Amino acid sequence: MRVHGFKTTMASVFASVVTLGLAANVATPALSQTPDPRERMKIWVGRWDDVGEVKETIYSHAARVHKRASCVMTGDRGYVVCEYLDVAADLPKGEDVTDNLSIYAYDEKNNTYRHFGISNYKMSEQPQVTVEGDAWSYTYQETEKSGAEVDVRISYAFVTPEKRVIHIEASSDGGQHWVLVVDEVETKIS
Repeated sequence: MRVHGFKTTMASVFASVVTLGLAANVATPALSQTPDPRERMKIWVGRWDDVGEVKETIYSHAARVHKRASCVMTGDRGYVVCEYLDVAADLPKGEDVTDNLSIYAYDEKNNTYRHFGISNYKMSEQPQVTVEGDAWSYTYQETEKSGAEVDVRISYAFVTPEKRVIHIEASSDGGQHWVLVVDEVETKIS
């Protein structure tokens, strides 16, 4: 199952996840209690330094990754836009460095958060984002080159206003068993 396309996508997802954790202009755990759902999105805003480890799994090869993320809220507070770039990566030969764009939005009609991403010049939309306190996560499906479907779950835990922990997991059995693929820690730098 070591498919280059999936690994490249995982590296892109990793970068997106890393950047998303750009804990806020006013990113405090108190944001999770604000009654205004658009205000809660500020938890992502800021510049972040991300250090992570890609695990050796059936989905990925071991590597160290260092990324930067920059997230801003749009002027009318409708979206948070994040750019993720590799600073330094110890990726296996043939793996792409990451340059991604993520957009977070609040869907008032359905009272949910959404994530849209541009990764390696491919647009994607993940299902609704689950928010529980200071933890944000979403799950979506990725198709490997072999045609096999893999579920990918990305979780962000905002530990403090200046630190968040990110886990990316994958499952080939419909989510019954999950394999940790990426472990990251992001620190807010401004």
